[in-house]
Amino acid sequence: LLLPLLQEMAAGDSERSRSVFLVGDEKQSIYSFRRAKPELQAIASGWLTNNLGARSFPLNKSWRSSPAIIDFVNSLFSQDEMRVLLPDFPLHETHKTDLPGEVVVLPALESSSEEPLSTPATARDEITVLRNPLQQPREEAQNLHDLEGRQIAQQIRQLVDNKTAVQVDGFDRAMQYDDIFILLRKRTHVASYEKALRDAGIPYIGANRGSLLECIEIDDMLALLDTLLTPFNNLALAQVLKSPLFSADDNDLMQLAAHKSTPLWIDRLTEIAAELDEQHPLHRAHHYLCSWSALADRIPVHDLLDRIYHESQLVERYVATSPPSLKPRVRANLIRFLEMALDLDSGRYPSLMHFLLHIRELQQQERDAPDEAPMLTSDARVKIMTIHASKGLEAPVVFLADTINNDPNRDTLSALVEWPAQQERPTHIQLIPTKDSRDQISDTCLDNQKHTESQEQLHLLYVAVTRAKQCLYISACRPEIKPSTDWYTPIENAVRALNGTNETPPAWRYKKLISASSKKTTTTTAATPELPPFYFNNVTHIERIIAPSSSSDSSGLTGDPDGQQRGIIIHRALELLSRQPPWSQNQICQVISHDMQLAVDDELLITSMTEALELVRDPAFKDLFFPATNIRALNECSLSYQTDNGQVTGVIDRLLISDSEIVIVDYKTHRVNENETDALVAEYRSQMRHYAVGASLAWPGRIVKTVLVFTYCRKRFVIDA
Repeated sequence: LLLPLLQEMAAGDSERSRSVFLVGDEKQSIYSFRRAKPELQAIASGWLTNNLGARSFPLNKSWRSSPAIIDFVNSLFSQDEMRVLLPDFPLHETHKTDLPGEVVVLPALESSSEEPLSTPATARDEITVLRNPLQQPREEAQNLHDLEGRQIAQQIRQLVDNKTAVQVDGFDRAMQYDDIFILLRKRTHVASYEKALRDAGIPYIGANRGSLLECIEIDDMLALLDTLLTPFNNLALAQVLKSPLFSADDNDLMQLAAHKSTPLWIDRLTEIAAELDEQHPLHRAHHYLCSWSALADRIPVHDLLDRIYHESQLVERYVATSPPSLKPRVRANLIRFLEMALDLDSGRYPSLMHFLLHIRELQQQERDAPDEAPMLTSDARVKIMTIHASKGLEAPVVFLADTINNDPNRDTLSALVEWPAQQERPTHIQLIPTKDSRDQISDTCLDNQKHTESQEQLHLLYVAVTRAKQCLYISACRPEIKPSTDWYTPIENAVRALNGTNETPPAWRYKKLISASSKKTTTTTAATPELPPFYFNNVTHIERIIAPSSSSDSSGLTGDPDGQQRGIIIHRALELLSRQPPWSQNQICQVISHDMQLAVDDELLITSMTEALELVRDPAFKDLFFPATNIRALNECSLSYQTDNGQVTGVIDRLLISDSEIVIVDYKTHRVNENETDALVAEYRSQMRHYAVGASLAWPGRIVKTVLVFTYCRKRFVIDA
């Protein structure tokens, strides 16, 4: 497929200008299960060189990672065992020479670390303690991956609580949860890591697939539908009563269990409910279950669920009883379950049994089981994903977990295909027999395949460690038997070599990270990248960019250490306060506190918010923030147009559009009094003139007015543009 395309490029008329640009990285080829062949890159490059005189430009200088990460990558892949599989691995450099970072190898967890303390034999023989299942949960046996998850969660909590600094867009700020990736080779043990994060109260976005029907809230919904269809299922009824839908407690269930008049709990519920207050959980349960049971076979399942959700405020009840980190997931999953009822037969048929049978079939078919719904939330969350899913992504902090694996040997009776990249057809196809039945040819072919698989495993490791911008943490569980894949040992050796020590755990720190709260935020100008001269062969003109807001002197901010942050808060608050329908003050504070990484009760946030509120509520500014209904109002409008002197780009704070007039409003947040504003107005005439010209081009024939609003002293100026 690739060769005919290249031949077509080479076969064109010599007078016709054609070009080929081929980009790729063999070290990141990790999709052999999709028939990816990294050697195609070298073959195609060689063909282009021989036939079209192409040139190669290796790019081994990172624009992402800190020197600590790059030094570690070089140390890791320069080891002898790595060179055997990747002999052409080039040493890397980085443009981010001033970016602090670290690589830390956490202690590998041994199987002995999970063994519980033993109890003397005499004590075990003499003491028998029975667990009360209503008061004491069953003790779950912990495995090594549970302990590894706890170790990772503890490290993440420490990094975030200590306000460890990360650099984003040239600025230092405190680390957030969404700055962190947890990468895994496979999803086998992802439940252990997710449980550890939940127990530590760390919000996350999981990597589970096909797990929607395993969520407890969906299991409650299935129990509810089962109760409506088969009311004699006492266990399903008990689950529904205990769920957040009705919130019955253990005493309520004990009351039902003690009522021996009939074996069916649904009948006992009917008898007991008549004697209880209307707000009692059992009375509410009887009322709704009777109502929904009567509709179960009369209306489609989607309509039934929609009624249940609405009448019982089901989503709100579940969200209210969920931990903060799980609220978005619970809400999304319940809505996804409702959508599933609509997906089945387009929601047209009323058979509840048909829907439940469909759900049971999905539970049996792991591959086709529905995924959990994506969480619609802007909250910062740790992302758990496979290395394959992380390709092309990056994060300031990466945890590479489960770096020692035992993969089952599936060679026997599988297909072995040798298909060289430059050949039109395979050269060898066979089924791999059992080990005792293999001949020399089979062993040779199998060895070649294992060599290729080992190379791809190193490609996968390379992709994983190069996702990190600043910090990389490595963890593992060391099994008792010899592992099939061990990344931890070469990683440990690489870090030891960099550290020049036998420290345990070994840690290589290029530069010690400090707390963002104790570090001043600075802006740095990036150095011009060193590019070969031929990159500029066809560059004849570099266009000038004109930013209206940069054409004025910002001396008004001199001496105001919080001026920039305060200005951002006020601009954002004015944007949200002038929306229709208007947002509440509490909503706006929540949004801005999240965006700015400030506490809701932060003094700067409160004072800036108060300033914006007083301006919006001032009757003198009503025409700007609450104009007549025939006037269209827009916030944060991008502006871009071409002039003889260059490209003009900017953002207008507020724009009022009527049939005859355009009003441009620009906010100035300087802490100045009324008698100091006149001098500042002159500085901004050029900026407002640029805005006015752009508006005249967009709406020719309309009158354009520009207004400067000083928020601190609540004074406006109409500028003659």
